[in-house]
Amino acid sequence: MEARSPSADRIGAALRALRRIHADEPGDMAALGLKCLQAVVAELAADGVAPEDLQPLADLQGRLARRESDSAGPAPASD
Repeated sequence: MEARSPSADRIGAALRALRRIHADEPGDMAALGLKCLQAVVAELAADGVAPEDLQPLADLQGRLARRESDSAGPAPASD
């Protein structure tokens, strides 16, 4: 059996925690996907992956975030 790296263990733990939290919250899978992507990008950056190598993931993260904000619709007006 092959040993996993410490970063793989941290990423796995973060993704498990997000899945558990998301199970208790209503919402679509895009929101969970965005949170998981953010966790992966943060861990890879902390492990020293170059920003230019992470750029495709950052671009995807931005697209998902825009999709989420667009699907939320305008905020209700306050009186």
